[in-house]
Amino acid sequence: MGIADLLKDEPRSTDELAETTGAHASALYRILRALASVGVFAEQSDGHFGLTPLAEHLRPDAPGSVRAWAMLIGRPYYFATWGHLLHSVRTGEPAFPEVYGTTPWEYRAADPQESAIFDAAMTGLSLAEAEAVVQSYDFSGISVLVDVGGGEGALLAAILAGNPALRGILFDQPHVVAGAKDLLERAGVADRCEVVGGDFFKAVPGGRTPTC
Repeated sequence: MGIADLLKDEPRSTDELAETTGAHASALYRILRALASVGVFAEQSDGHFGLTPLAEHLRPDAPGSVRAWAMLIGRPYYFATWGHLLHSVRTGEPAFPEVYGTTPWEYRAADPQESAIFDAAMTGLSLAEAEAVVQSYDFSGISVLVDVGGGEGALLAAILAGNPALRGILFDQPHVVAGAKDLLERAGVADRCEVVGGDFFKAVPGGRTPTC
């Protein structure tokens, strides 16, 4: 609902937030109070709600944002699959095909909205750890780095940016890597990164050994 974005500049009342988001004011108030009890948002004495350090991370433009991840784990298909955990425990098989008759990869490939939410969540996780990876690992002995299942390229872009002599190959499903161009260009590494679409369950870029 973007509540954290609406509180970016100043605290606001539940009525204001409900009117802006099209929510039921009383129900929204109860949710915000519950979140405030664990440090996500802060309730003031006048009934207004404001941001806390935890709530800041629900903004898309905040450093270390987990907004996309929060959206992913709240998706109906995500919850429905966990609701069939017992199937996996009893059979040893994933629950997703049991519930939806397909794999999660095929499900998201057929639904652009769900795919976009998932890709954004994976990119957010990669950005959170990319700096540590770049600082911790010596890539000097590698000429070409292949990121298999690399999503939109956030991790590979950070590695290439920190290693100017390195070239990269970003490999993921075609509809996923289709969104990588802008990210690679913003990182200034598009000229050193080949983008390849495919299915890593079947094959990876020929003649190259996946390194990342």
